[in-house]
Amino acid sequence: MFLKKVKWIKAFYYFYMCVLWGVILCIIGFLGWQGYLFLTSHLFVVENPYNVEFRLMEQPDLPYLDFDEYFLKWRNHFFSDHDFFYIYNTTPLRQELQEIAFVDDFYLEKRYPDRVTVRYTVREPVMGIPLIRKGEAETYLLDAEGHVILPAEQSSIRQLPSYLAGDPYEFRRSRWRASNSIRYCLDLLEILLLDSRMEAVYWQVKGIQYEAPDEFLLTLRDGTEFSIHAQTLEEVVAVLRQYAHNLEELDGQNILIRGENE
Repeated sequence: MFLKKVKWIKAFYYFYMCVLWGVILCIIGFLGWQGYLFLTSHLFVVENPYNVEFRLMEQPDLPYLDFDEYFLKWRNHFFSDHDFFYIYNTTPLRQELQEIAFVDDFYLEKRYPDRVTVRYTVREPVMGIPLIRKGEAETYLLDAEGHVILPAEQSSIRQLPSYLAGDPYEFRRSRWRASNSIRYCLDLLEILLLDSRMEAVYWQVKGIQYEAPDEFLLTLRDGTEFSIHAQTLEEVVAVLRQYAHNLEELDGQNILIRGENE
């Protein structure tokens, strides 16, 4: 009788240990699988939009938009379209972030167990340009690479230089640098904006245009108008630097580099 009792106890012990180790192995396997998904996959648990945070990596020199307010509205709108996700695939989030025109670059930082931080940089405006979109003419802001950032009306900065187009161009998102006239204007304005000695000249420019083969037309906010013929941007900058403190003296002039002033 005693031996039967001992065998029964041993059998119960081994059964109990098998169940216990089975449960432990299942837990380890489940946590390992979750860790694998967390580290290697786009699948991620996000329970509500407040678990997605946005952090600007580098403050732009021209704070032209309240990015926090924009992303608060954008995030709520995004999750109203994607709230059926529990195991949330971050691919749609990445795709829609890429469609935000003023976002230059971003990366997602997953924070266990259910949070995501989006760290991003933004494009900085250099010049306005009149464009026609859906039949409506409006001024849009371009960065130095020619990407359309946003309508000028949405920016807190309204006094950026504008491209003097005869007729508004049809809207397109990017590749405005393919136009030599626009590209040369963007390059010149970027040089002025980034040079601390010439930044004041940049803010005086109201309108700018390039006419092939080598003529820049500039209109200042005080009404001064003049043109500079030069083969390089450095030559144009040299003229503007020379007259930086009295640009009104150039009013009405047609300046010829390596030529005769008219």
